[in-house]
Amino acid sequence: MSDPLLEAKNLHKQYTNSHKTVEVLKGVNLHLEKGEFIAIVGPSGSGKSTLLHLLGLLDKPTEGEIVLNGQNTIRMNHKELASTRNRTIGFLFQAHHLLPEFSALENVMMPALMAGVPKEEAATKATGLLEGFGLEHRLNHRPSELSGGEQQRVAMARALINDPDLLLADEPTGNLDRSAGLELLRVLLELQERLNRTMVIVTHDPEIAAMAERRFKMVDGHLEEEI
Repeated sequence: MSDPLLEAKNLHKQYTNSHKTVEVLKGVNLHLEKGEFIAIVGPSGSGKSTLLHLLGLLDKPTEGEIVLNGQNTIRMNHKELASTRNRTIGFLFQAHHLLPEFSALENVMMPALMAGVPKEEAATKATGLLEGFGLEHRLNHRPSELSGGEQQRVAMARALINDPDLLLADEPTGNLDRSAGLELLRVLLELQERLNRTMVIVTHDPEIAAMAERRFKMVDGHLEEEI
């Protein structure tokens, strides 16, 4: 068996305010192979999004380790974490987080430019991705000129621009109607399978979760695989 893409080992996450300490994650373990698609379900406040932020190196665990492509990310400094995120991980959130002053094309190009890709090359690749999502007529439109579904497709193209090994999606269809959400997910799954990317999706929707190869549930700070 090849080495896993990602291993999360005994992850704990605590948040402390002036009154008390809240333990959100209580020893989470997860093993992801390359090309795998998993879904994580659970009630609001169960720690799903906290776990996704840790897996995406947006935050550090209070205790535990995350090994990505054989590298222990706990030992990385902020600069190394940012570089690893940009090169290795694509993010897709319920909120699109598109920059309002830039066009769809410029928003998709941004991570590539940050990774040092020449502007012309980044523009060519971003154009191809947007055309693949049926947005060839929207390249120069700003987010405010796009529908919710179009904005999410731009966000999807942006997540893919650097050919990430890992795609992390947090309720990506949450702001869309049922039909648009399922269509968006269908396109995402086709890409994930064709490109052999590993994908983790957090969702409240059992129909979406049922599409995954493996399903997990967050229960009281623990991650349990559904058999």
